Amino acid sequence: MRYRWFAEKEGEDEREEDLQEKPEPSSDGKKRRALSRTELFGTLLAVAVLLYGMAVEDVPIIYFSLAFLVHELRSFAVLLGEPAGTFLGNMLRSLSIVLFLGAFFLTFF
Repeated sequence: MRYRWFAEKEGEDEREEDLQEKPEPSSDGKKRRALSRTELFGTLLAVAVLLYGMAVEDVPIIYFSLAFLVHELRSFAVLLGEPAGTFLGNMLRSLSIVLFLGAFFLTFF
């Protein structure tokens, strides 16, 4: 990025927006969010915990890992479009909260 104080000519009067580089828009006009390395590692770890929970038949662990995996699916639901994607994202958020609370209650009560 090139800022005003790095301009070669001190007398030029350009706006700051003109001096900063703008990111390239995506081809379809929508901003897509890619998963970071930590989110991918967390998803892989949740799958491993889910498989462990299924192997030892521990229901709270299964609920907890499913809650995390459903929460991560929420970011992909937005790609469906405005009315359906928003609804599905909110539904997945609610489902992940309910699964987490279910895991909490099964563990301690």
